[in-house]
Amino acid sequence: MSRQSSLKTVLPDDTTKEVIGWIRTGRMTLEQMVQALKARGYSISHSALGRFSQSVRGPVGIILEWAENNPKQAARLAGMLESSPNGGFQVYFPATKERKL
Repeated sequence: MSRQSSLKTVLPDDTTKEVIGWIRTGRMTLEQMVQALKARGYSISHSALGRFSQSVRGPVGIILEWAENNPKQAARLAGMLESSPNGGFQVYFPATKERKL
């Protein structure tokens, strides 16, 4: 199992959510994010922020973002996974605009 991001252990939840927002919008560079966090008294390395950014923009991050924006569908999917952990069901997702990583 992979270790937890230092961001999640060092930053409060509301600040972590804000950093996730910065990453998703792409309006700040890693350096700008590091400096913004440093101004608030947090010491986060570029590499830790870069790894965290990859997790937010990667497949797991995309699924988590979808779940946040579609809680009813996410609950249904979770129920299906719990009732049939080895598969045995099909999930059809509506077509959406393509998202670049």
